[in-house]
Amino acid sequence: VGAIASAGPASATTTAVVGSAYGYYSSIGLFGGTATTCGSPSVTPCPNPVVTLPAAGSATPLTATVPSATVVYGPAQILDSGPINVSTQGVPGPVAVTSSSSVAGCATAVSNGCTVGQVYAGPFTATSVASTCTANGTTPTGSAAVAGGQLANENSSGVLLTPIPVPANPTPNFTVSAINPDTGKTYKYVFNEQTVNPDGSLTVNAAHEYLNAGANGAQGDLIFGQSVCGATLAGTPVSVTTTSPLPAATQNAAYSDTLSATGGTSPYTWALASGSALPAGLALSSAGVISGTPTGSGTTTFSVTATDSATPAGTATTALSLTVNPATPVSVTTTSPLPAATQNAVYSDTLAATAGTSPYTWAMASGSTLPAELALSAAGVISGTPTVTGTFTFSVTATDSATPAGTATTALSLTVNPAVAPVTVPTLVVGNSVAGSSSLTEYPDGVTGNVAPSNTIAGSNTHLGAVNGVAVDPSGDIFFASFKITGDAGVFEFAPGATGNATPVSILQGGTTNINNPKASPSTPPAPTSTLSTATTPSPSTPCPWQRG
Repeated sequence: VGAIASAGPASATTTAVVGSAYGYYSSIGLFGGTATTCGSPSVTPCPNPVVTLPAAGSATPLTATVPSATVVYGPAQILDSGPINVSTQGVPGPVAVTSSSSVAGCATAVSNGCTVGQVYAGPFTATSVASTCTANGTTPTGSAAVAGGQLANENSSGVLLTPIPVPANPTPNFTVSAINPDTGKTYKYVFNEQTVNPDGSLTVNAAHEYLNAGANGAQGDLIFGQSVCGATLAGTPVSVTTTSPLPAATQNAAYSDTLSATGGTSPYTWALASGSALPAGLALSSAGVISGTPTGSGTTTFSVTATDSATPAGTATTALSLTVNPATPVSVTTTSPLPAATQNAVYSDTLAATAGTSPYTWAMASGSTLPAELALSAAGVISGTPTVTGTFTFSVTATDSATPAGTATTALSLTVNPAVAPVTVPTLVVGNSVAGSSSLTEYPDGVTGNVAPSNTIAGSNTHLGAVNGVAVDPSGDIFFASFKITGDAGVFEFAPGATGNATPVSILQGGTTNINNPKASPSTPPAPTSTLSTATTPSPSTPCPWQRG
């Protein structure tokens, strides 16, 4: 009749079993009339064997049998069979559940009960049909066997055609179906029909005829040889798989680690065991995530509990340890000395730190001061315009943002250099060539009219002779070219600020210089912008070049 292999080892441990079997079920109405039902355990009793496992199961097979069964609805004979045998067996524990149902000598004689293509397939006959279902905690499996099965076949004129054979071992849900051209309704037979039930058990029908002729014929269902089986595998107790110690954390740094469990029924809910606590700043979520920012350091031991979703729930508790390493202390990275400053000039330099927890706050260490008019901001910027000179030593402190805060203090030095004195550059220099009293006279920029010189260079030490050329460089040095009045011709240089009977700071003179009768100034002067009257200005005997600064 057909059998199936066990779905897994027979020693699998089960906690609950489901098993039943019956011979047939019919619920059929004719020509649009109300359906009449008989057969299965929940409908009007018929000569139909039925067996069902109790909750505790049965170690010995529960069996039932009838010698034959006939179902007639009005003028239509629905079922005519020989012996029907059903059986089911199974108990919680290392025993599989097996259910079976067999119907011998079955035949149906519903007129036009099914169609195949453009022909009618009416009565179904078989030597026997049977189903078997087995479960042991894994997915249940089933099979069906049909001996000598065939569908009677006729055309629309009622002429009998070759019967349609049914496979001896039909594959699951093997279907023969078609549309009745007279009614437009679909008729079908499904052999080895397998359906998974909401509780995970499996229903196997050896044959199931669907009738849908409506007002023109029969409508309803006819089932032969049903077996049901199911078994729940004993669950493995929940256990925590996370091992101790947990990955280390660092003080004042974000931390996250997820706990894990196995067995039982997922998902799991996590909580700290009674009396346990995590390091300050960390928390355990119900999803098993330890996260936060630890504020202290050291090693903490605590226990966590995982609760599964079973009814009743299973729990597992384990001890874990977590080490929080101290944070790397803040340190000042700016080195001494700082870049030099200049008196009366704007200055700015930014201090730097590392490690700890940024950002950092800066301040002068107790008893330390900066050079006058310089200040240190909380952001670490030393800025201002120093008014004093010298080298100054002081200490600064960087404080990080940790709780508690970390600090670092370091000594620094800063040199303030003296301000560079501004150079007063003559803007107008006039050379006066007068025998025995040649001179250089200076005038400030922008002078006009009858003004006196701002400075005069003249005297025996000056070497002034016939002044042929005058120039002033950017630093204020005055150069003049002189012809032979006192000595050889040459070019002479006066330092900035020279006045009166000054001596040149350098002299370019001698036979090898090729200076004989200089006619031009050492540098080309621009055109004058001022006009001087002759009332108070010297009147040289010969015109002299000049230079604006």
